[in-house]
Amino acid sequence: MDFDQTPNWISPAFNGDNTSGSGERVIFLSPDCPRGLATASAGFALQRRVYQGKASALYRASCRQSGATVALKSYAKSRLSGLNWGQVAREVRLHGSLRHPAVIQLYAAFEDAHSIHLVMEYAAGGDVFGALRAAGGRCGEAQALHVVRSCLEGVAYLHSRGIIHR
Repeated sequence: MDFDQTPNWISPAFNGDNTSGSGERVIFLSPDCPRGLATASAGFALQRRVYQGKASALYRASCRQSGATVALKSYAKSRLSGLNWGQVAREVRLHGSLRHPAVIQLYAAFEDAHSIHLVMEYAAGGDVFGALRAAGGRCGEAQALHVVRSCLEGVAYLHSRGIIHR
């Protein structure tokens, strides 16, 4: 999709009037964003790619200004279909409105000429399957209760907001 045809929540073109002075624009900034967290791609050092999809990649990154470890999800604009643009817009709108201990926090979203970047809370403990694998495929009843309760509380929160997690 041509950059000039993007939805109105993303700037239609770079006209020199942006927040970073480098052709980048902040799309979303959470009130819970950690102090000093960068809102431009040059503000992050990529440490490891966690996931690679068709149109996006997820990285463990560190903020050069604050030193905070974050998850940085980057969408390549050139790989987004018309449907994908709407899905990214919905992701930012919905995820940015969520505040719950069992839901990863979206701190900020910004764009540059080639990508849309989402800066999120980094889950240092990994996912449930990784923890289970590291424990030899077993966990105790108390640990299982804690994990299942946390997941169910997060899903119940999403459902209370009219959101279904896929």
